Amino acid sequence: MNKIIRFARTFPTLADAPLDPWAPSTFDAWAADVWEARRHYGDGLRHAAACVLAVSCTPKNVVEDLRSALRERRQFYVIEALQELTVARTTWRVGTFDAVTALATWDEAHRAAFLAWAKEPWFC
Repeated sequence: MNKIIRFARTFPTLADAPLDPWAPSTFDAWAADVWEARRHYGDGLRHAAACVLAVSCTPKNVVEDLRSALRERRQFYVIEALQELTVARTTWRVGTFDAVTALATWDEAHRAAFLAWAKEPWFC
């Protein structure tokens, strides 16, 4: 799980997150509590946590569909695979990950973290 921990650490708002050992439920509870306590800071942390949880808890068939669509530059199928990722989520306290909303909300550092992953997506 070191890969997911390294990915999570690329988001500035997750710098203090309890990531090691990786426990999705513990991470979700921490992120939700911090986000609820600091709502005046915005939604960046919530979206970052939801993104990490989405990457760590994704069915493999969706992963291969997304990789194939990206390789073949089939935009419709990329969008469809991303929608499947949203639907396939466990219900987390931080909510499900919505890439469009997150990108519109995040600052440059958070967008850069996500886009670096999105260039060559992987899932646990």
